[in-house]
Amino acid sequence: MIDYIISHQDGIYIYQDNQVIFSKCSTLSWIKALCKQFLITYEGYLKAVSHTIGLKYKIPIFLSDSNIWIQTKRAKDYDNIWVNFAAISKFESQDLGITVHFLSGNKLYLKLSLNSFKAYEKKIKEIAQIRVKHFH
Repeated sequence: MIDYIISHQDGIYIYQDNQVIFSKCSTLSWIKALCKQFLITYEGYLKAVSHTIGLKYKIPIFLSDSNIWIQTKRAKDYDNIWVNFAAISKFESQDLGITVHFLSGNKLYLKLSLNSFKAYEKKIKEIAQIRVKHFH
């Protein structure tokens, strides 16, 4: 399972289980390509979630139970990190952010408030409820 993806000047690093994979693309183009693997477009997904649930900003990308992506900043920002929420085992509040612990054993410090992180949890639950209604 992929834990998170982070930008680098020459591309991105994909942190997956106990390995790091390099790819020559942006984090956003990687997320868009992942969406296509699930037969949706990134833009269409955002529009549908916005229309159905009313979310406007930092919408989690819920593709499957093992692919739930959240962003630390605006999607187009170079220093945005995409985190797979499904890969998280726990998180801890720190002075100026949170430390995320992944099922793989990886850890990642994020300059993200605990309240922002909990807001993502709430958004993911809302999206999950809609998905259950439509796909069962």
